[in-house]
Amino acid sequence: MSDMIQIHQFALKWLARFRDRTNEYTEFVDHYFADDCDKLGFKMDSGKSFKSVYGNAISDPTTFAKIIANVTDIDLLGSVIYSRWRYFNHWALEPEKIIEPANREWFIIVLERLALLTKVTVENNIFQGVPQKNPDYFKLQQLEFIL
Repeated sequence: MSDMIQIHQFALKWLARFRDRTNEYTEFVDHYFADDCDKLGFKMDSGKSFKSVYGNAISDPTTFAKIIANVTDIDLLGSVIYSRWRYFNHWALEPEKIIEPANREWFIIVLERLALLTKVTVENNIFQGVPQKNPDYFKLQQLEFIL
């Protein structure tokens, strides 16, 4: 469960950064994003695992918008986020393109999906502590028996 909480926090942290239009591209192409992805166990595989399931949707905005609501695999989302980031950080000739509207929007959409999936998981398992019976439970049972 702590992993889900950490993944949820990651999604919210980077979602806020990508939504903030005042952030320069250097905010995104430094090592901190990779450090976070590595800590969470996301695999950078150049998008291969995502492509094996969803084809070329990773690079086609129209197709991607159609399929993202069907993506429920958190590790797959983490992998595609990490891989897409790595492209801008390492292979792109112009890493500053990471903040172009279409690219920024891609990260926002995927991070929103990741936040939604992990929020549901976190909220469904929110109880902490030791379950205990209500001290009046037996009194209530006796009352029902008498009635």
